[in-house]
Amino acid sequence: MTKWGGISSEEHDEAVMLEAAIFGGIPEGTSYHFEYPRHQVMPSNYDSAPHAPSPRLAEQRMLREQQDDEYFASLQADREKELKAMQETEKRRLEEAAAVEAAFKREKHQEEEAYRKQLEEEEFERKLAAKQASLPQEPSVDNENSVTLLIRMPDGSRCGRRFLKSDKLQVYFSE
Repeated sequence: MTKWGGISSEEHDEAVMLEAAIFGGIPEGTSYHFEYPRHQVMPSNYDSAPHAPSPRLAEQRMLREQQDDEYFASLQADREKELKAMQETEKRRLEEAAAVEAAFKREKHQEEEAYRKQLEEEEFERKLAAKQASLPQEPSVDNENSVTLLIRMPDGSRCGRRFLKSDKLQVYFSE
């Protein structure tokens, strides 16, 4: 057994055979002596039926396939989580937009209601001012031809006004 650069001749021959099997032939011009003829990739007894992979290689392949399956399952789960999160975000955004729109409508309705009430109050004040303007002048307290009319309001307060005895009954209801 000869040593070639720190390795035995058998190990060297195995390395050359492996190189020949991988790259398709034995290099030309080599000074190594082989037991099989040049340009033959493998010995003839190797051309028979293919052999099964080693149990360790089969275990490694199964482990790799299992890891790949777990990785793809995890990746799919992550994608589903992202999709669900995006859907939830979109749902919340739509709910917030609907809430903002509803608040805007409520505010607009309140403004319209306040404006309508203001118009009603202004109309009432205008009618009241017109009625007061159509009333005759209130007589003085010391006038003997006058009468004082007092009305108690639902809140307990009283309103009063003086009228002449000669005023028509319609004038009393105008105030």
